[in-house]
Amino acid sequence: MEVFLIKQPPKRADWDTYDMAVVVDNSEEEARTIHPDGRRDRIPRPHNRDWTNDPNEVTVEYIGKASAHYVDPEVVCASFRAG
Repeated sequence: MEVFLIKQPPKRADWDTYDMAVVVDNSEEEARTIHPDGRRDRIPRPHNRDWTNDPNEVTVEYIGKASAHYVDPEVVCASFRAG
């Protein structure tokens, strides 16, 4: 498992949205698909304003290897801009 920082585009990072999260996942491609609240579905939701519906808009930065106790993908920490 690897540790990644995921970010959505600044144009979407407004109030009441997630702007970034630290996640543990198998690959950069898989990390791109996880929502900062932990879900993986990418069903387009017109009312969804808290995170992009398009995984291609997500920026992924490799941080390093995860500790051995991480066996499943998960969100370690997420930043939500409450407003």
